[in-house]
Amino acid sequence: MAVRKKSNLNKFFQLRINLKDAPLPIWRRLLVNGDVTLDQLHEILQLSMGWSGYHIHHFHFGNTIYGDIADAKNKKIKDQTAIKLSDILNEEGDQFIYEYDLADSWQHEAKVERVVELDGGPALARCIMGKRACPPEDVGGTEGYRSFLEVVEDPENPEIEEKLTWVGCDFDANSFDARLVNLQLTLMEANLSGALASIF
Repeated sequence: MAVRKKSNLNKFFQLRINLKDAPLPIWRRLLVNGDVTLDQLHEILQLSMGWSGYHIHHFHFGNTIYGDIADAKNKKIKDQTAIKLSDILNEEGDQFIYEYDLADSWQHEAKVERVVELDGGPALARCIMGKRACPPEDVGGTEGYRSFLEVVEDPENPEIEEKLTWVGCDFDANSFDARLVNLQLTLMEANLSGALASIF
């Protein structure tokens, strides 16, 4: 009887990430390694969306919540470092919510578009494409962002200078550069490889 060789293929999930209830459609399409842990996925989503990581986050898989247990006041929150993406996701159509900043409650709806097996592939993830910049930190959630856009997109608005000074740049809601995201993800992978090499 022939001996079946063990597959060296790596499992990847193509995820569509939508920022729920945003006044403009804001989304990313990512290819994520199934061996990524949820704490690593948090970093990937932060880089891909353009957040700064100032606030607490949670992953919602049905009624189960994962997060950073060092920040968790709720004892029902499970340790995100102990779970890989492939432990939770299985097939096309699987979904979860990534919530960032519990005060502004930015909810990112994540859906598996397809599951693929690749010989090689990124150690963590790659951004395939996306649309629009994420809102500024601490803008006040969906309604706060809507009000912010009304000001900065109206050159005649007397508050525009104040808002742009607060955000620290000439904010362009339509800007997004997948190449920059992938450069940051590559650097993240290099840092991870360096950390592992120092251990072993």
